Amino acid sequence: MTGDAPQRRHIIFVGGSSEPGGLHIHTAEVAQACAALGHRVTILCPSINYFDGLICDPRVIVACIPPLGEGRWHERVLGWLRVIPLHPRPDIVFCRGSFAETQIVDLATAAGLARRLFTIEHRPWENAWRRRMSKTQYGRLSGLLLHRSICVSDEIKTSAINEFRFPARKISTCLNWVHPGFTPPTAQQRRDARAELAIASSTLLIGYVGRLAPEKRIDVLLEAFAMLAGRPTPQVELVIVGDGWKRQPLTQLACDLGTKDRVRFLGWSTMPSTILGACDLFVLPSLVEGFPLALMEAMASGCPCMAHPMSSTTRLIESGKTGMLVDMHSAEGLAAGLAELIGKGPERLQQMGAAAATLIAAEFSRQRRLPDILDALEVEAPALPQPGPRLLAFNRG
Repeated sequence: MTGDAPQRRHIIFVGGSSEPGGLHIHTAEVAQACAALGHRVTILCPSINYFDGLICDPRVIVACIPPLGEGRWHERVLGWLRVIPLHPRPDIVFCRGSFAETQIVDLATAAGLARRLFTIEHRPWENAWRRRMSKTQYGRLSGLLLHRSICVSDEIKTSAINEFRFPARKISTCLNWVHPGFTPPTAQQRRDARAELAIASSTLLIGYVGRLAPEKRIDVLLEAFAMLAGRPTPQVELVIVGDGWKRQPLTQLACDLGTKDRVRFLGWSTMPSTILGACDLFVLPSLVEGFPLALMEAMASGCPCMAHPMSSTTRLIESGKTGMLVDMHSAEGLAAGLAELIGKGPERLQQMGAAAATLIAAEFSRQRRLPDILDALEVEAPALPQPGPRLLAFNRG
């Protein structure tokens, strides 16, 4: 970017969801960076407010607004007029859980009120398409309204271009990064973390961190673990760190599978780095992700990780070196992959975890990746501001 001194802008981020996740962490990080660089920043949250624990900069204003996409079109237009200032016209950034989740009437209204309209996409569109307009019509219309769409993975970008015919010249990929608070534990920190969880030194601890939502497929992980627990392998335990509306059915499933004594549901952790430091390996059982932050945080913490092969995970995991890529369509496949990874032995697992942490530090650090998204938002950053906290709480609303 060239020109005179950067002009102070008002940047409004619009986003949120009923359960906390990487979207909130990512949005808060970008918003605070923009504020630290001298811009006026507002976050409009149309759902439960999970931003308060992540925002430490008083210059970032967080306001809750009614849910998007509800009411007749003229009611939604009036709703936007109530929350978007007209002078000066702001830049608006929709931070979306999946590409195309925003209705065209909301995009069009925001585009009419904004100086420039951006989106940040965290997942490809996965559900059946039931709107009146076709995917192509949506993609072309949104392409006319948006200044730029920013995707956190190449898979999302490819889907937007190929399925929705979104104009390639207006879309870019800016990969996720990991908060610097996630690093491999020292030997003493690892002993302390395992002692806090009462994990024996001879036990191999498998971990999962994230939301307990259907698309995360924790039920399949539990079924695979039950198969693994019956094999002649080392003593294994599973810790599930997270919360969500599926928690009670999943807890019951662990009982039904006969593994309740070896599966621990630890609830939500605002900063799970200590728990990751106690784990011997990490599993991400989902089949579709944007650019999975939980997986990256586990790798940064020195965990060898296992995931399903997809655009993002193949970018992160070199199978056999920094973790394993395994077909996870079935519990049987997941269990076989776990048995293979565990069979490599403690020394090899430690080597893979160290290689994973080295990769994240080199390629997916905040210092390496945050400038890309600031550049895509046309925010000049002569020097990166310090990171805020990574304290993501869970609120059942």
